[in-house]
Amino acid sequence: MQCPACRTETALGWARYLGSPLGNHTCPACAARLRPRTTWRFYAAVVTTWLLVLGASLWAMAAHGLGLGVTLALHFVLGFGILLPIDRWLDDRVRRVELRGGP
Repeated sequence: MQCPACRTETALGWARYLGSPLGNHTCPACAARLRPRTTWRFYAAVVTTWLLVLGASLWAMAAHGLGLGVTLALHFVLGFGILLPIDRWLDDRVRRVELRGGP
């Protein structure tokens, strides 16, 4: 992740990623407040992934005779297990950050 204020390149580790669930980060070098740029492609990737996980969960429910509670648990475990690493990778390497406005 590159800070637009000081151009410092820093890696987004799991502690920093999980410490800001809404994606608002602070540059460790200059303390600039940053937020990731989100585009329609990002939202399309997230929705598509959740729909694929939903399909896999429903298939498992039908194929293995799972109950609704187990299927919902499987859906969320698979969804977050797949999406969190992808989102962290996107935040660290693909999505650009911009300065957050306001005091």
